[in-house]
Amino acid sequence: MKTTNSFGIHFNIRTDKERDGGAPVFAIITVNGQRASMVLKDRISVKSWDMKNGIGKSNTSEGKKVNVYLDETRQSITDCYKDLHAQRKVITSESLKAAYLRTGNDQSA
Repeated sequence: MKTTNSFGIHFNIRTDKERDGGAPVFAIITVNGQRASMVLKDRISVKSWDMKNGIGKSNTSEGKKVNVYLDETRQSITDCYKDLHAQRKVITSESLKAAYLRTGNDQSA
């Protein structure tokens, strides 16, 4: 029997945590309606962030730089998803987050 998971990644910033002109960027991983979020290493100014699309504004150098980082992050998380799927493990948002962060907390059984 073949099973499928719904899987998505989107990015957002936390304007309430803004300091020194930059807000932290968060990745939100969704698997089968369950979410896990994690703060990423990059920060961006609120004026360089496109709230509607969840990416940096491409008309700013800061936005372009962040978009490259977000693309790399999205690809890494997708690769972790594919690896877990190939290993026939139960994929949850938390197990995918742990695989990406390499914490070793494999919460799938």
